[in-house]
Amino acid sequence: EHGSIRIAMFDLTNPTIMNALQKALVKGCKIYLLLDHGQFSAARPNVKQQLTLLLKFERLICACAKGKVAESAGRMHFKFYLTGSKNGGPAIALVGGQNWTQYGETHNHEIMVEIHGVMHLDRLGSIFHNAFHGVTTRRIDQDGNIAALVG
Repeated sequence: EHGSIRIAMFDLTNPTIMNALQKALVKGCKIYLLLDHGQFSAARPNVKQQLTLLLKFERLICACAKGKVAESAGRMHFKFYLTGSKNGGPAIALVGGQNWTQYGETHNHEIMVEIHGVMHLDRLGSIFHNAFHGVTTRRIDQDGNIAALVG
């Protein structure tokens, strides 16, 4: 979707990234966020509080995946960011093994690769769509409650 941000992240606890997402929402960007069910449910209170602030924005569509995701076996363990082109700007993806956590950024040796090119971005968009609307994906409402089955 042009001008939107799609994020599939197994673990998201970094306050700097959450603040950046909030700024994007304030500017009117639409964000689709897919998190792991277990990581979301077990988040520390301060992380839950930051996520709940993000959930208050109508332009944030958030879901969590539990167990088998779409056609993939195992947990939703993706770590990628995908942005659609807006006003002719570049569409990019960031893909790698790093969770968006402070610990992951300061203690782990990870890689995150920036990808350009319509073919690759379309494929990643398809992977995201299938995971977001997967058979076990559930919507997270504005109060942080995991709602009914989405896909």
